[in-house]
Amino acid sequence: SEYGHVVSLNIPSASVLTLDLNGDGIPDGEGQPADSIATQDGVSFDIAGARATIASKNAGNNIAVTVTGFELTGAEKDNYQLVQRTDLKVNILKADLTVGGASGCGKEYDGSTATTCDFNAMTLTGLLGSDVVNINKEGVTAAFASASAGVNKPIVISGITLSGADADNYQIATSASTTATISKKALTITASDASKTYGDTKTYVGNEYSASGLIEGENIASVRLASSGDAGTAAHGTYSIVPSAAAASGTFDPNNYEITYSDGTLTVNRASLTIRA
Repeated sequence: SEYGHVVSLNIPSASVLTLDLNGDGIPDGEGQPADSIATQDGVSFDIAGARATIASKNAGNNIAVTVTGFELTGAEKDNYQLVQRTDLKVNILKADLTVGGASGCGKEYDGSTATTCDFNAMTLTGLLGSDVVNINKEGVTAAFASASAGVNKPIVISGITLSGADADNYQIATSASTTATISKKALTITASDASKTYGDTKTYVGNEYSASGLIEGENIASVRLASSGDAGTAAHGTYSIVPSAAAASGTFDPNNYEITYSDGTLTVNRASLTIRA
């Protein structure tokens, strides 16, 4: 049975009935079960007042059960002695509790699954009656299932222990959990300034930029760079270098960032012209 629930005992008649016709304390019946002989003699059980009392209400194993209240009925009942068993045992399992109420677990993307929550409002569901059980918040930790940015991401809460007068009668049913959001981290990618001479074509490797806001250890594979002044026919002057499409690399995933692209400046210098007479 589980703690706090009604215990139902199925006790066969042969387990509680001993036949002793001559009063010497030794069961009679020549090898036949006592209840079989009693049934043939018109004797039967009256279980209206039968009760089973458990030595302790608390969870545990091999808890003694006392059975009382069985009666015999029938014309020949006085020829039988009903002996209640004293070796009955029962296991009482711990009742399940559900933990809820952790809040404030959201965070900005930082490359890790760890997070902090407000555990002060955590509650227990499943307590019985006036039982006293408390949540020990010291040592409780929370972690997202994955580190990537997203909404309604599952969080597993670990390290919960119980205290209080009735704590030993309960267990946490499943890992406590909640959901929260990992918001995107701000990242600014700025194209580096560059120059060329009129008539030359400007090309880019993809690393001509600076980044502000990257998590330590993450690196952008490359950034697309383009300018209307790249062509050799672009006239003398200044043009914007437009960055875009930061590419994933290793642990860097652009979906974890709110990226702002900032233009650089391409200066097209005049070409030298030599005039010979």
